[in-house]
Amino acid sequence: MSSETGYRTVIVVSPSTASMHAFRDSGPGRALEAQQDVQVQTIMITENNSAAERARRTLNASTQGTVTFITRALGRGTDFHYKDQKVLDS
Repeated sequence: MSSETGYRTVIVVSPSTASMHAFRDSGPGRALEAQQDVQVQTIMITENNSAAERARRTLNASTQGTVTFITRALGRGTDFHYKDQKVLDS
């Protein structure tokens, strides 16, 4: 996840909300959130979020050091615009 200029952003498209939660609760998912030497923000975008909340989370998904999980249904046709200069430079 690290680059010469900082931390990248990662967007993971999942087939369903259940599979997103299964990954989060798995060994690798817990390890990602538990990293002490790295500041990582995890965002989940699901059908359970209100439209306003999904929009806010989509905007935050493109910031440096963010891992975003989004369901396939919501990810289809969603545009992520990178405005964080640190992400653009990496």
